[in-house]
Amino acid sequence: METSKKRAKIYKVFYDEEVIDQCPEYEMVFSEQKPHPEYSRLANDAAKDTSMEYMRNLITSVETYLKKNIADINGLFIKHDIEAVIISAVLSRFKRDEKLAVKYPSYESVFLCNHKYYQRTRERHPLHFSYINIDNDDDVDQFIRNPILKYPFFLKALELQRSLHQYIIKDCQQLKEIVSELRIVLPNYNAEKKYVNEYALDLQKYPLTSKNIMICEEFISDCLQLNWEGWADHQGTIFTYGFTDEILQDISFKSSFVNIELWIRKTNYDDIRIIEVNPRIASSYQNQYRSSYHGANLYHSIIKLSMDHTDIGVIPNVQTNFTGLYSCQSVIGTRCDGKISQLLDLDKIEQEKQIRKDYHFVFYFNDPEFEIVDNHQGSGKVLMKVFFTTKTYEQAQNESLRLKKLFLIKDNFDMTMPKIDHH
Repeated sequence: METSKKRAKIYKVFYDEEVIDQCPEYEMVFSEQKPHPEYSRLANDAAKDTSMEYMRNLITSVETYLKKNIADINGLFIKHDIEAVIISAVLSRFKRDEKLAVKYPSYESVFLCNHKYYQRTRERHPLHFSYINIDNDDDVDQFIRNPILKYPFFLKALELQRSLHQYIIKDCQQLKEIVSELRIVLPNYNAEKKYVNEYALDLQKYPLTSKNIMICEEFISDCLQLNWEGWADHQGTIFTYGFTDEILQDISFKSSFVNIELWIRKTNYDDIRIIEVNPRIASSYQNQYRSSYHGANLYHSIIKLSMDHTDIGVIPNVQTNFTGLYSCQSVIGTRCDGKISQLLDLDKIEQEKQIRKDYHFVFYFNDPEFEIVDNHQGSGKVLMKVFFTTKTYEQAQNESLRLKKLFLIKDNFDMTMPKIDHH
C-alpha cells in the first residue's frame, strides 16, 4: 500500500482557518490556538494596559514553542505585522550556531520597516520630515515657535496600528491640543513596542525608540495612493508583483514578502514617495491575485520563500496570465460608536453570503456584542471587507457602494460615488 507523502510543517503564530483552507498541501502549526486578536485589542485603544502581560506572554509562548519545535518546522507564514515582529525578534535571539532551516527577515530590518522616523532616515528621497518629543516642553515650544514644516502637516505615531494617532495639523493651537491629549495616551500606546525593542534591538543604535515622539511629515495632496507588493530573497535581491523600490536594500530587508504604500503625484508621475513599509504581505491580495491571474497563489509563494526555494511559484503578469477579471475589495468601516450588531446588519450580511457564493467575507470583529467606544480617530474603524470580481472599474465602484449601503445600519461616511479618474 502506497503511503501518502508527508506534508511540510509550516509555522504561524496565530491560528488562522483561512490559511489552513487555502494551503491544504501543508501542515499548518500554531503556537497560539486563537485567531489574531489585534483588531479587538486596539479597537478602543486597548493598548492602555501598560502591564506588558499580553506581549510578555506572547513572546514567551512563541519562544518556548520554537525552541521545542524549530527542528521540525520547514517554513514560516507571516500574515500580520505582529507576527513579523515577534517571529523575527525571537529567532534573532537564537544562538548563532543553531542551524535554522527556515528563512526570515532580521528584527532590525523589520523594525526599520515599522518605525516611521528611522525609516525616513534611510530613504534616499523622503518626504520632508521631523519629529516632536511630546514629553519635552522645550521641544514642543521650539517647534511651535519655529515650525520646520509649514501648516498643514501630518502628525503620526511612529508605528501605526489600525490608523490610530495620525492627524492633519492645521495650526499651532490644534497642535497644542493634540500634544496635550497624546501626553496621556501615547506612552501606553507605545509601551508594547518599547518592550519588544528592549527584547531584540540595539537601543544604543536607535536611541529615540525609548522616547515618546511623533513624526511630522509634509502634507501630501492631489496624489494617487498605490501599493507595491513584492519580496526580497535571501541575498537581498528584490522581486516584484508590481514595481520596485530601493528602500529594501537600504534597510537590508531579506527573506520575506513586503508591502509598500506609495504616493504618486498626479502632476508628475515620476514623483513617487513612500507612505509606509509593511514587513509582510497585504493578506487581502491573496484573493485578488488568485481571481485575476491564472496560477497565482500568494500564500504558497510566502511559504516557499521561507523554505529557501528559488522558484516560489507563478507571478501575476498582465501580459501572460491575466484572467480578464478585476478582483476588488469593499472596505466597510464606521466612525460611530456602538456594538457590532448595532453597526452592521448581520442578517443582511448572512443573506448576501448565501446569494454570493463566490464572494469572500472577512470580519474584523467576530463577537457581535463587542462594543466600539470613543471612535474619534478621523479614519474610523474597519468592520469588515468583502472581496469580489468584476469586469470593469465602474462595476466595482457600484458594487462596493451597494454593499456598504446594504450592510451599514448607521454611519457618517460619505456614501456618494467618487468621480473616476481615467488618466
